[in-house]
Amino acid sequence: MDTGHNGREQTPSTRSWDAFASRRRFIAGAMALGLSAQAASSLAAYAQSPEASPSGNQVDFNALADDQVNGTFPLTNEKITLQVLIPSNLDVGSFEYDDNEFTRWYEDRTNVHIEWQIVPTDEEQTALNVRLVSGDYAEVLMSFDPTPAVQQLYGGLGIFLPLNDYIDQYAVEFKRVVEQYPLSTTVVTAADGNIYSLPFVNDCFHCAQDRKLFIYQPWLDALGLEMPTTTDAFFNVLKAFRDQDPNGNGEADELPLATCINSWNNQLDLTLMNAFVFNPGEPYLFLQEGQVTASYMTEGWRAGARYMAMLHAEGLIDPESFTQSAEQLQAKTSGDGPTRVGAAVGGSWGVFVAWEPNDPSGRWAEYRLAPALAGPDGVQISPYNPYLPYASGNFIITDKCENPEIAFRWADGLYDLETTMRNVQGSLGNSWRWANEGEIGIDGQPAIWAGIPGDPVTEAKSEGWIQTGPSFRSSRVRFGEVLADPSLRATNLDVITEEVLTPYRQPAEWWLPPMFFSEDQVALVAEAQTTLVPFVQDALVRWITGQANVDDDWDAYLGQLEAMGVQPYLKAYQATWDTQQGNS
Repeated sequence: MDTGHNGREQTPSTRSWDAFASRRRFIAGAMALGLSAQAASSLAAYAQSPEASPSGNQVDFNALADDQVNGTFPLTNEKITLQVLIPSNLDVGSFEYDDNEFTRWYEDRTNVHIEWQIVPTDEEQTALNVRLVSGDYAEVLMSFDPTPAVQQLYGGLGIFLPLNDYIDQYAVEFKRVVEQYPLSTTVVTAADGNIYSLPFVNDCFHCAQDRKLFIYQPWLDALGLEMPTTTDAFFNVLKAFRDQDPNGNGEADELPLATCINSWNNQLDLTLMNAFVFNPGEPYLFLQEGQVTASYMTEGWRAGARYMAMLHAEGLIDPESFTQSAEQLQAKTSGDGPTRVGAAVGGSWGVFVAWEPNDPSGRWAEYRLAPALAGPDGVQISPYNPYLPYASGNFIITDKCENPEIAFRWADGLYDLETTMRNVQGSLGNSWRWANEGEIGIDGQPAIWAGIPGDPVTEAKSEGWIQTGPSFRSSRVRFGEVLADPSLRATNLDVITEEVLTPYRQPAEWWLPPMFFSEDQVALVAEAQTTLVPFVQDALVRWITGQANVDDDWDAYLGQLEAMGVQPYLKAYQATWDTQQGNS
């Protein structure tokens, strides 16, 4: 619900129309560049065991290194009220003190009462934009994750407060985060050197390296084939899947390679192109010796398109791959009959097959993660995004805040281990517990916590905030979950991603950090990007499906990119990168 706001109101009528119109154009451009996604995927919590405190024979916090620090609570002797604007969260029934256990626990701990203002999550970007332009915003903005360009705009206007001095003077938990994850400041430091937001930090291993190829192991076994490690070997495996009836039903119904649309990293190029050139995904830019480079203008991109076109021409790619939904694809892999799909791409099994993580006997577990494929020139990359653990813009203090010091310290406390666990997992003793002595985590080290098995959740709960607001889940905390069934380790996506794909990461410095574009740059970048990216994607699909030939089209394709403004676009990225490097 929206409970209104207090404080100075800033509306278009208080500024010159020219400045306001310019700002509107800037905001439109900045929003068009998209909001940084929350680094998602909390570890599952399943129910019921008595509440345990971290003492006695419970978890040894010495094993956590610096993952347990306590600030000074309460934050204020006299209770204060803080207005916080958030998007709704479908996993949370209510954020209110009387309804939500975590809200109640944290208010009692901090002595800070929250007056929630909530906008629908499916309208959050529009709602934030309207409120910022009209001046109808709260003291704190949380979990909107506005783009770096938007942060820099409103920081420059004085609407978003710089947090540098608050970090220096008052940060306890966030300094611990920075010690373990130095990039957590890189992603929030604007080109002007100021920090206008605090990040959400979740070191989800499989999320940061999430361009994956899965191959159906029983088909490899049936045909006496090894897991392929090169593009040539993969081509031969797909041909064998096509020709040798690996599902044994006597029908030529096998689909050697299949994918779908509108799912998690389902595009073929996100995986296969990385055997020819580094392809980080949209907007397909990376750093090569300090120079911003477009993957789609390289000879490697041309060679990768040629390879995928060959797979399609040989009938090795499901012809419905560019039109079918994830549900339609799963109908070909799941159910009582044999699977029809030999290989698929995606961020996890759930893209292409029915997936129940706690049931390793399911068909999904027979699709094994393949290593990155090596191309003819030795390129062999599994893209790794070093910035993915961080959601920039997660917590912002505005100029309407009457107690910015308290607001900052309130946010800083959310990075504490127990506070994070209560926020993300829910009620201690109901949804999770501290580990007992002798229990082992996913990583084989002493465990930190355990989910408590319970009935399936059928409706939103009000035990926590379920990833709303800042939190800090280090890899140690994520891997520190008790494995009730040790056999699940073999199919844990974090574990197998580390084991199979880590050797093929590109150098971290190739990946562009969040870009804090200036007001002059943002409109140019947004306009160019909204035309360049679809053009590149459409051309690639046409080449793969045989509607056009990449070699015949290549020169005209490059010419069209030039005509669409690719050079000024790349120069804007380069200038912003150079500026940010000066502040790092």
